[in-house]
Amino acid sequence: MKTISINNHSTYQKEEEFLQGQFNVISRSGLHPTEKQLIEHLGNLKKEPNRILFLENRSAVSSIIARSLFPNVHLHIYHHDQFYTNKISQNLKQNHEESVEVSCSANLPDEGPYDLILLQVTQSISAELVSHYLQECHAKLTKGGLVWVACEKKNVRTTTSQLKKFFGECTTVSSSHSTLLISRKTKDLKKQKDYSCKFKLELPQNLKIPLISRPGVFSHRRVDGGAQALAEVLEVQKGDHILDMGCGCGLVGISAALRSEDSQLSLLDSNAIAIQCSRENAELNGLKNISFFLNDQGQVGDENFDLYLGNPPYFSDQKISNLFIETAARVLNDKGRAYFVAKNMTENEIKAKTLFQKVKVFSRRTYQIMLCENKF
Repeated sequence: MKTISINNHSTYQKEEEFLQGQFNVISRSGLHPTEKQLIEHLGNLKKEPNRILFLENRSAVSSIIARSLFPNVHLHIYHHDQFYTNKISQNLKQNHEESVEVSCSANLPDEGPYDLILLQVTQSISAELVSHYLQECHAKLTKGGLVWVACEKKNVRTTTSQLKKFFGECTTVSSSHSTLLISRKTKDLKKQKDYSCKFKLELPQNLKIPLISRPGVFSHRRVDGGAQALAEVLEVQKGDHILDMGCGCGLVGISAALRSEDSQLSLLDSNAIAIQCSRENAELNGLKNISFFLNDQGQVGDENFDLYLGNPPYFSDQKISNLFIETAARVLNDKGRAYFVAKNMTENEIKAKTLFQKVKVFSRRTYQIMLCENKF
């Protein structure tokens, strides 16, 4: 029996066996049902593929098992978010598996074609991102190549319809918690759909900022209400060096830079698709003095900033919001200003007061804005 251990820093651990006891997986709370089903189906493959691509996997366990089952296959794990790419790389290293390729980018890897692509569809993935993935999967598969889509029960009907749109037919394999949908590429698509969207951010003084977004970027196809509120109230000064952390499509940072003469703008996000959209939007709006950072820890080298902008996500029990506030205190100049937006600023305000001498919270639209100045 081969033992695979992931996230073993947790005091609580769960053990699971796969493929009739060939593999023992130790994790914090067990693998996601969609990955479990993919693993069990890997054991049914009669012929070793040449290339396998894993999409939306967050543990690397299925790829480690695939390596044991198929020693000569080329394995590649792709994720568009640097946070999960780092987690995957750590799990591979922890299990001494160095032959699996890992990448984080805005699009699927340039290499290929693949004989088999494995996609996990969970509640956190939008239907439009699934369609975008399936279209890319179709292009990356060999003729006769297979795509396996493991999805939660609530996603089955929509995902089945999407698969039939691109592949024509699909086979269904059900389990207690998830469903596996299998399709084969038989011919090339006649045309490719563009899933990007163009829209405008409208601000006072009749300022209209054109923007582009893609599936996988926060608030795709629309201006997020929190971003709108923050863009409306932030004050910029001539020559500001601006950092927009968790920038998404770059909406807030670009709006600030366009209103600050001689400004410098840095856009940071853990999402590679967001960074690509930010690049396109900076070019669309004629911004040239701009830099981009793809990472999940707020790392911007040795740069210091006059203005920090943050629209942190609400999940992760304040951990991510705290990272945003700590990053602001670390990268701002002594007289720098930081703006944050959230539905409820209570916990953020408590944290900010440990790092800044002056903290002010006020309302805009249905959101709260927090302005922090004079860091300790």
